[in-house]
Amino acid sequence: MQKVALVTGSGQGIGKAIALRLVKDGFAVAIADYNEETAKAVADEITRNGGKAVAVKVDVSDRDQVFAAVEKARTALGGFNVIVNNAGVAPSTPIESITPESLYAEDPRVIDVTGFDTSDAQHGELTLGIRAVDEDKDMTIVGRKDNIDFLRENFGQVSSIRWTREFRAPINVGDVMGILTFYSENKGVAEYELVATRSIAARADAPLTLEQIEAYTAQDESPWPRFSWDLLVPPGLILLALIWLIRFIRRHRKKRIKAPKIKPIKKKYLR
Repeated sequence: MQKVALVTGSGQGIGKAIALRLVKDGFAVAIADYNEETAKAVADEITRNGGKAVAVKVDVSDRDQVFAAVEKARTALGGFNVIVNNAGVAPSTPIESITPESLYAEDPRVIDVTGFDTSDAQHGELTLGIRAVDEDKDMTIVGRKDNIDFLRENFGQVSSIRWTREFRAPINVGDVMGILTFYSENKGVAEYELVATRSIAARADAPLTLEQIEAYTAQDESPWPRFSWDLLVPPGLILLALIWLIRFIRRHRKKRIKAPKIKPIKKKYLR
């Protein structure tokens, strides 16, 4: 009696090769495949070459369809001995690609600038844009959707920021405020400039910034510090306080109460 085999996913590829080998070894084969047309083509090819085969349409992810395919093979071929589970069901995971610039743009960094002019409508609030330091470096991240979502939710854990100037007006469009470093698992490190997206004017009475103080002092080639009358105010106040204290102590020394001199009383004797 001829043995019967059912091969899933045998409408093409490895499954077809397995079915042809079983036919060569004397098996009657049920060509089970989700694609009914390819299953019939393989069954017809086996029949033309003197073998015995039947095409069966089946979705291996459906348990009932698998049992129905086995029963059809048993009925059509007169028995059932072997099943070759060549077809499989694999989870389909979407693949996405994204760049660090796109990840940053979804939640850009916002800073608060001090010393801004009172006419500033946003009260010193400044959104920073991003610009690649090396534009020729490709840092496209390709991965599963869940991995990309993790990067979205934890961008701060895979990047760091080194600020390069203080958050103080005046600020011009395009000024570099800091350097963002992105750490990729497979592609190393990439650096990006965080730049001002708008200009912010400084108020007229704002104190000097560190950069302005450094520029002012750099203009003077003298090794001695520049003289200012303001430098005399603290020591002058201390000197006046000392003078007042000395005068106060002297005045109270003069006012000390002296004990009166007691004259001895001469006793008069009665005669």
